[in-house]
Amino acid sequence: MRIHKEFNNGLGILPVSVFVQLISKNINIDDIYNEISKHQCDDIIFFGNIIENETTLKWVCSRLISEGTFISLVLNHNILVNIPSNKVICFLNYNSYTKEERRNTKLNHYTENDMLILYGEFNIDNLNRILKILKNIEFKGKVYIKYKDYYETKEILNSGIDYIYLYMGICF
Repeated sequence: MRIHKEFNNGLGILPVSVFVQLISKNINIDDIYNEISKHQCDDIIFFGNIIENETTLKWVCSRLISEGTFISLVLNHNILVNIPSNKVICFLNYNSYTKEERRNTKLNHYTENDMLILYGEFNIDNLNRILKILKNIEFKGKVYIKYKDYYETKEILNSGIDYIYLYMGICF
């Protein structure tokens, strides 16, 4: 388990989050809670081996939420978990999003609090295609795009498409 506190580029609710990378399986409940508590931050983002630590995270996240902490989970688009959280964040490489993956996606279960961050080689046609897919599955979350060229991204954002935001952070 690696824990660090840093600026979150809009992923959390506060400007700074504690990022908890779950590397190993079956992490001890007391260890993870004590390590997180040392950072005294009310915005936690979990990523890595979330599925392998689901039992531990159910307890830890429940306790942290009851103490007023905002919890975000970084998950793959085809995974649903029964872990209490305030937000689910999904990073999706549009270039490798196949028809099979589209059939198995869980993005239609996302709420308006959740985030989908699209990255890859974009053009306006690709962006329109993915937005059409999201509309068809009734995606309710916020859509962010990460693109290499800031100026070209601004052109895409100014193309008249609403509910799209620019993401300048790192991808998990």
